[in-house]
Amino acid sequence: MTVDGLTPLALAARGGDRNALAALLGALQPEVWRYCASMVGTADADDVAQDAMIRVVSAIANYAGTAPARVWVLGVVRHTCLDWLRSAYRRRALMERLQRQPRDGHRTEHGWTETADLLAHLDTDRREAFVLTQLLGFSYEQAAETCGCEIGTIRSRVARARLDLLRAATGAGSSAVSEGREPE
Repeated sequence: MTVDGLTPLALAARGGDRNALAALLGALQPEVWRYCASMVGTADADDVAQDAMIRVVSAIANYAGTAPARVWVLGVVRHTCLDWLRSAYRRRALMERLQRQPRDGHRTEHGWTETADLLAHLDTDRREAFVLTQLLGFSYEQAAETCGCEIGTIRSRVARARLDLLRAATGAGSSAVSEGREPE
């Protein structure tokens, strides 16, 4: 087990230390919000992140300490996001909001640019693997543990996400990408 600076806080919080719980949540809040924003869109990220934090508080007594706290918390956040995405009504509402987002590169209040729009078009599995490893700095091993899959699966999802993003950013056809070469 890799011990990071947050794991002792999570273990103390598990034991009932409210100050440790507050410190843990405060330290991870920006990362939780970014992950939620990449998964559900910036318009709903606040609500989903809040729901995820409530779930973390409710589940902290079950934290075993076998994984770094950051990985465990992002696992809870991931499940919260996936639960949100499973709702058909919410999915339609999300797509409508994404279509209304400005595409001219202006920053939103949270500093996201066209990147959020490009990420929104990735499959959920590819998006979460890409966000965890490329935007949040998780190792492939940590991302695999968070997503509940093998490291090779994460590597594959990230590679495919890169190709999808490249294709979306350049407007290239799928033939270049499917042949394994960069779009021109």
